[in-house]
Amino acid sequence: MEIGSAWRVGQVWNAKKDSKAVAFQKRAEVPGFHRSYWELYQKFPNRIQVVILKDAGYVCPEPILQRHAWLEDQFKNGNLEKPANPDNCPDPYNKYLTSAMIGRRFQGEIPVIAMNGGKINTALAAVETGVSPFTRIHWTVYETWRGHQTQTEKTLFHYASEHKSDHLTLRKSGTACNQQGSVDNGSKPKQAGKSSLEGVTVEDAPEEEARKSSPEQTSAMH
Repeated sequence: MEIGSAWRVGQVWNAKKDSKAVAFQKRAEVPGFHRSYWELYQKFPNRIQVVILKDAGYVCPEPILQRHAWLEDQFKNGNLEKPANPDNCPDPYNKYLTSAMIGRRFQGEIPVIAMNGGKINTALAAVETGVSPFTRIHWTVYETWRGHQTQTEKTLFHYASEHKSDHLTLRKSGTACNQQGSVDNGSKPKQAGKSSLEGVTVEDAPEEEARKSSPEQTSAMH
């Protein structure tokens, strides 16, 4: 989970009392997910559902294989950074990317709200918003500092800033995270304006955006 993503989910739930969230998680990572969201479980009981996916060994349907094949060309041509496959995974493709695309098949063609992201989310965003042969789906990417992010690391936020289109929207996250991972919980009033992350400049998100985002119409990525 990225710094600030649970905070953002909580903000949406505060704004929309009937909203819920669905998370797709590898079986081995479910305990860590529960630990990350435990405080939200207590504050918002019965508001999140977890779909548990196999750790590996998928027989991918043809639409997923087509997306993998397109991404492999992007990796080979240097258009995207290829995520490394875990050593213990026998599958030819990255298991986390496979589970992400399978999760999206379950969700359907709904817009995405992403709390920044690494190579997996960047690859998925390229499939759904880039110059690909697949259906375009709108993504809103928030400026969020990833806890283990380095100064030179390219993230989903950088990809979105370099591949602007009608299907990518950049937003300031509403939290200020320093490089040590501490979070400004928004207790101090902030002025509207611009924000930058490693040289990328974006406009602040409108204050009412969380209230306008319907859980039935958006998918949260982090």
